[in-house]
Order: sequence, then structure tokens, then C-alpha cells
Amino acid sequence: MSYITIMSFNIHHGRGTDGVLNLQRIADLIAACDVDLAVLNEVDRNFSSRSDYIDQIDWLAHYLQMDYAFGPAVHRGENREFGNAVLSRYPIADIQNYRLHYRLVEDRALLDVTCLIDAQPIKLYATHLSLDRITHRRQTSFILNKVKETRLPVMLAGDWNMKPGSSPWCNVTRHLIDSWQEAGEGAGCTYPSYRPRARLDYIFLSPAFRVVQADVVKTLPEASDHLPLVIKVYTHFQ
Repeated sequence: MSYITIMSFNIHHGRGTDGVLNLQRIADLIAACDVDLAVLNEVDRNFSSRSDYIDQIDWLAHYLQMDYAFGPAVHRGENREFGNAVLSRYPIADIQNYRLHYRLVEDRALLDVTCLIDAQPIKLYATHLSLDRITHRRQTSFILNKVKETRLPVMLAGDWNMKPGSSPWCNVTRHLIDSWQEAGEGAGCTYPSYRPRARLDYIFLSPAFRVVQADVVKTLPEASDHLPLVIKVYTHFQ
């Protein structure tokens, strides 16, 4: 049995609510939470001047001494990308990325990462879904089909742009556990960071994981427009 700490955090390409681009604050927050796995949304990779053309996930991984995976949702020429990322203290065995092209809205993606936890492979899916209802429904359906295809333990995390109790949330929780519902106290709102009134960020789990703690971290609200969700689980793999 292992205890694992997992974070889901929309980092807003490192630009805080004070308008300052400061990736160090993101790194410090991840380090302070002592996470084993972090799912990050809105990550720039040499994307544009808004983030000084930095490969943000490479920088974070080197600073935090973690393995990483990146899944682009948006391409702007060679090596200029924007999307989802995973940081891991465990070995990453496989990486796949699925572009979610539906309707004329911002492109989204599903990052599919296989990690080895005590030699047990698990699936960690990272995503950031659309605000458009029809697009969101189709994206959710695609993701759940991927979840159903695997027999491995599953973690599914990211910025879902949905409310608990909504139709998409009900579709997901027919198959996976909402970690906040399992162990969180209060509303669990993560957005906007200074006066959170919406729960947009989620970590869903298969029964191979039992949630023992769930927190919304409010210690550095200026770091991003979202607050990070952090949970602690223990595993009971068969």
C-alpha cells in the first residue's frame, strides 16, 4: 500500500492575478504541497511572448526534479505549443495525446500518461474541457470511452469547466469517484482564486484509490486565476 499526493492546477501560463509572469511562484506552490503527481493546465511550451517563449513544463520539471509529460492542445508553428502537462515523481512508461477537435472553438486535448507506482502501471489522464456545452458533452464522451478501454487503475484530473451535479459530472461519476465528494469539506471552489465561487477543477479516481484528504490550497492566490486542488490517497491495487 502506498500513499500518494496528487494536484490538479490550472496555472494560467504562469501569469498571476497581479498581471505578473512568475513561474517560480508556481514551482514554489507545487514544492510546498510535496506532491507526487501534478496535473497542470494552460501550460506554454515556447508558445509566445506572453510567457517569454519558455518551455514551462521542462523548466518546472528540472527545478522540481520530477519526470514530466506534455500534451499540446494548440500548435503555433514548430515547437510553439499550449496545453496540458503532468509532473511525476514516479517513472513515466508511456505518453499519448489526443486532440479533441469539435466545433469552431478553442482546441482542447486529453493527455494520457502511464506511470509506474511500485511497479504497478496506472493511467493518469489530464484534460481541460471547453466552455461550449455541446463540445463539452462530446469531449466528455470521448474521455469516458478511453477510461472504459483500460483495465488499469485510473486518475482523471484537470479543469473541467463544469459544476458538480451537472449532466457531465453525473456521466463521469457513474464510472469514477469524485475525490472532493469523497473527502473534501465545504464547496471546494477553485475559481476565481481570490474569491472562489465555482468548482471547476477535479480529480476523479477508480476504486483502486481511496481518498483520505482533499484540500483547496489558498496560500498563494495571486499565482494563478485558479487555486490548486490537492488530494492524498492510498492505493490498494489487486
